[in-house]
Order: sequence, then structure tokens, then C-alpha cells
Amino acid sequence: MTEMLLTPAGFERLNGEYARMCVERARLVGRVRSALDSGGAIPENGEYLDARHELALLERRMRLAEERLLGAEVVDPLPDGEVDVGERV
Repeated sequence: MTEMLLTPAGFERLNGEYARMCVERARLVGRVRSALDSGGAIPENGEYLDARHELALLERRMRLAEERLLGAEVVDPLPDGEVDVGERV
């Protein structure tokens, strides 16, 4: 896990994005389950395959965000007008 320097605002933004992805994941899991309940063979069930693909992509983004949050070091921006690592210009 690599350390990542984030401003307090950047940390909150990343944390909020992670929370939104958790809600989206719950929606996609429901979509996968309903696609399975609709019947049909799995190789022929396009709705199921599409929902599984979306879920896999979302879970990858969630893992990346979680790694960044766990490795984040929150630093205050420098007040002297200089730009440092992790600051937004």
C-alpha cells in the first residue's frame, strides 16, 4: 500500500465517492439477483451478464478507492502560496 498525501477536502471527496459506490453496489447486486430470478440459461441471459460486468467494474473502483483511503495521509495545504504534493492548483 503506497502512502498518498491528501488535503482534508480531497480526503472527504474520496470518502464520499466511496460511500456512493457502496450504495451503487447494493443496487447492482439487486439487479444481478433479479436477472438470475428472471430465468433462462446464464450464458444466454444478457441482462445478468451485463449486471455482473458492471458489478465487477464497480468493485474494482471500490478496491482502488479503499486502498487510497487506507494509505492516505491528510495534510493541510501550505498557506504560503507554494504548491506541494497532493495540493490542487
